[in-house]
Amino acid sequence: MSDLGNENLAKKQYGGDSATPGVANPAQQAFNITVQVPEQITIKMVDASALSEYEYHIFAVSLFFGGAIGFFVPCVQEFRSDGALAVPFLMMALILAAVFAAALIMAGQKRSKLTKSGKEIKLTTTGATLDG
Repeated sequence: MSDLGNENLAKKQYGGDSATPGVANPAQQAFNITVQVPEQITIKMVDASALSEYEYHIFAVSLFFGGAIGFFVPCVQEFRSDGALAVPFLMMALILAAVFAAALIMAGQKRSKLTKSGKEIKLTTTGATLDG
């Protein structure tokens, strides 16, 4: 598109002449910014190794649940079609479901341990100024 076409397009979209004066820069004046911070901030500190074990168990829970469902679905399909693999699929689904349940219990225990052993740190805010 030519420059003349761009000018006509600008006139249609924004109205008026493209040679109209612009607006003054509002950033030339000083900004007045107010930030509100709570008077007290509470941080819950936990043992990093216990948190790592908890995350590992949560990962295992999700992995074993997916595996149990992954074997349960073909088990149901094999039962419907009177297939010979229905029982092995069921056994694998049940084994993975049991491991899933064990990992879920362990994750719950790790979470309880994290909650009990955690310490709260309370920070109070006073004020801040910025010279500039």
